[in-house]
This record gives sequence, structure tokens and C-alpha cells, in this order.
Amino acid sequence: DSVEYVNAFPTPDHWEYNASEQVTYISWYNLGDLSFCEWMYITIDGIAVGENSSIDENNVTAIGEIPDEQNVSDQDSAFIHCVDCIPSIEIEKYVWDEETAEWANANDEGQAVDVHQYENATFLISIHNTGTCCGLTDIIVTDVMNYSMVFVNASETYVGMPVSGPEGMIYTWFFAGPLLPCNYINFTINATVMEPYCSVDENYVNVTAYCNLSYSYVYDEDSAFVHAILPYYKDVGTDSIDYPTGTQTTGTYTVSATIGNYGNMFVEDIPVNCSIYNETDALVYGHDEMISNISVGGFKSVEFNTSWTVTEDGDYTINVTTQHGEDTVPGNDGKEIIVTIDDIHDVGTDSINSPTGTNPTGSYVVNATVKNYGNVDETTSFDVELDIYKMTYSTPIFSEDFEGSFPPSGWSVVNNGGTCVWDRNDLVGTTPRDNYAGTGYCAKGEFRP
Repeated sequence: DSVEYVNAFPTPDHWEYNASEQVTYISWYNLGDLSFCEWMYITIDGIAVGENSSIDENNVTAIGEIPDEQNVSDQDSAFIHCVDCIPSIEIEKYVWDEETAEWANANDEGQAVDVHQYENATFLISIHNTGTCCGLTDIIVTDVMNYSMVFVNASETYVGMPVSGPEGMIYTWFFAGPLLPCNYINFTINATVMEPYCSVDENYVNVTAYCNLSYSYVYDEDSAFVHAILPYYKDVGTDSIDYPTGTQTTGTYTVSATIGNYGNMFVEDIPVNCSIYNETDALVYGHDEMISNISVGGFKSVEFNTSWTVTEDGDYTINVTTQHGEDTVPGNDGKEIIVTIDDIHDVGTDSINSPTGTNPTGSYVVNATVKNYGNVDETTSFDVELDIYKMTYSTPIFSEDFEGSFPPSGWSVVNNGGTCVWDRNDLVGTTPRDNYAGTGYCAKGEFRP
């Protein structure tokens, strides 16, 4: 009585429910011949309708006829443990995360998955029969796609026409079932992420299904959040011109620069041009190079293999520009610097090395150091002139006798390493006293420039 008969295969010859015994009898009168070691199978479908936690025995008996022999028979039993029928369903909406390469359960804003603008987001809809009994039927899935996204396709065909709702476009899927306990229905939805950039948007889904044992509907819902980030774009540009820079001399130079990848995509082949102009804006040099494979946020140096030879002084403008055809941000492609070519010829005496100081009369070889203060090598010979003068002091420019009190008025005595030095406290005419040095004996001081 704990199992309500539904049907069987093969179809029985007779079945009846005995209310007094609370038993259903099902009979097959002639199922055919059964050879030695051969099996025959019968399936019976029923619905467990017993009380919760009841355990009931279900018996079966088989009788076979053997010609000219006594009939043979056997029987067996199967026990059923009845539990309450608790229908239940669960739906999950996942988003594919390109960064982690796995499905993300992004059911709140803090877990929103980053998807580039104008790229597709892929959602996985997973429906699970979490109940303890019936196979669920008439399964209806309703997906509300935020208006920041545009539906592309799905692995299962939706029914009817999409409907515009207050929070997004509404799509509906129908599955007849039955979806048995512990089983799943899975399908995917692709949608393009549109503007606005940096928005965090909710995409909502719900499910209803019918349980024919409890005569009730089950329901569940879930959400998935998507964060729209900058679209994929290529952006390469000149980061710096490294050589030559500043002031240089005439000569031959290999121009070098650094190229950067400022976009969010790997870039393979990048044409780079170098052009140099003189003060009249005439092009004096032009050359192209190709560099390859710069990762996002990376930099790479480029040298222009054709050298630049400059023979005239002046200011020169060096321009290095990337020329990638898919670059969407042209503002940082090029960079310019001014290089000054200025040959400075400047040699002079750095020091007189000997003789120096106080020496006796005699013959001396004068030795001096000559230095190149310019910025070009001096390869031609030049003269160094030596003049020697005898210095004499014949006429004092100022003299004052130290008679009377000491020190005289307007003077002070300064101890300079044990030597008597006089210091004038005022002007000598219109000349500040600091321009003069004092020498002399205790009775007289003379001052010379």
C-alpha cells in the first residue's frame, strides 16, 4: 500500500488493488520461454505514497512450467523506505571570468566580474533539482538582462519574444522535464557589454517548476553582476628619445629611442619613423625601423641603423613617431627634442708648474699645462707664447708715518701668524681699505695694490 502502481513493461495481463489487504496484485500469465542461463526482465513504475519513515516490503513470485516435470518457482522481496516528498529547486547564474579562467559566482557588486566594453560576457545558467522526490516538470526560466548589455545568443532557444521590463530585457526558456532529483539543466547565454564604462550592473534570473506529487510549484532566483571596464584598445607611442640629446658636436650619430605599450592589448609589429629637421625646417634625415612584441605596460628600445651625419652647427629637431595602423590614441605617438650642434674651440693655460715661488738666480726651463676647454678634439698644432716680466714696486700709492701714539688714529693691529699687520679702518681716498695690503716697519706702513 506504500507504493501506488503506475505502469509496467511488459504490460501485465491483470492488476488490481485489494483494499482490505492494502496490496496491489500485478500478474503476467505467459511471458514466453526462458532458456537455460537466460534472464527475463520486467519493470514496474510506482509512486511511493506511504507515510514518512515507513518501511514496506514488496514481494514478487515467478512460476515456470517444465514439460513432463514438476513446476518450479522462486520469490524475492524489495523494501522501500518512504520519506516525505519535499520538492525543491535551485538556480545559479555564473559569469565567465577571463582573468581566472573559471566560472565566477558574482552574486553581489563586490564580486562583479570585469568585462571589457564591446566584448561578450558569457553567463552559465544552472538549474538543479534539490528535492527529495518528484521529477520536476514545466520548468520556466526567466532571465532579466540589464540594459547595459545586448543579447547575442544562447545554447538553448528561448520561447516567445523578448519583453522590455523596468530593469532590462526579459527572455524566457521552457523545459518540459521531468528533471529528476540531483540532476541538472545547464545552458549558456552570451551578451555584449555596452556603455556606460565603469558601471556595475545586475543580471537577474529566476526559475519555477511543478511537482506532481505535492501538487505544488517550486521557485528560486539568483543574480550575476558585471563590471564594465575599458574596451580593448591598442596604444603605442614614443616614451623618450635617448640619444643624441643636449649639445653635441658635428659628427655621426645613431639615434635611439624607447617605445611604450600604453594600451591593454599585446602588440606585435610596430613601425617607427625618425625624422630630423634643421633650423629652416628642411628634412636632413629620415629612416624607418620595425620593432615587435611589446606586452601591456612594457617598453622596448629602438636604434635607427642608418646613422645621421651632421657637419654644420645649429639647432636640429629630432622627431620619433610610432606608425601603428590600429593605434586608437594618436596623441602619444610622437616625441620631439632639439639637439644643438655647436663646435667650441677653446684652449688655454691651466697652470704654470715651474719655476714657482722664491728661487735663486740661474737658468730655468718653464713648464706649463695647456687644457682643451672646448667640446671638440684639437688635432692641428698651435703656438703657446711665454712672456716673463720683472716686477718692481717703485712708487708707493699710499704712505703714512707711525709717529706718536701706536697704533695711529685710523689703524688697528692684527696678529697674522706672529707677523705685525696693520689694518686701515677707513677709506684710502675713495678706495675701500680692503683693496690694499699693509707692509712696513714699526715706524712706517706702505700700501700697494
